Amino acid sequence: MNNETLKVAVVIPCYNVSQTLKSVLDDIGAEVTSIYCVDDNCPEESWKVAESIANKDSRIRIIRRERNGGVGAAVISGYKAALEDGAEIIVKIDGDGQMSPK
Repeated sequence: MNNETLKVAVVIPCYNVSQTLKSVLDDIGAEVTSIYCVDDNCPEESWKVAESIANKDSRIRIIRRERNGGVGAAVISGYKAALEDGAEIIVKIDGDGQMSPK
């Protein structure tokens, strides 16, 4: 492997995390090249929190699922998008703050 920087993606399933998502996103370091917030048809519209931060952080991509498929379906949607965008490492973290992005 050469010294090129790896493309590191973070996938965050977003369902009822509107109160905690901002702090999670704020704690993601500069080593991450892309962030996929997957709104799984959340009644709180958690995607709106991600969208407000995406205006300041171009790494954030919002994926909105039309039907709630559960955390597994949300994660798969995020993984697929990250792989399509060329991610070489993908890390899944939760939007409720139980996993520190640091």
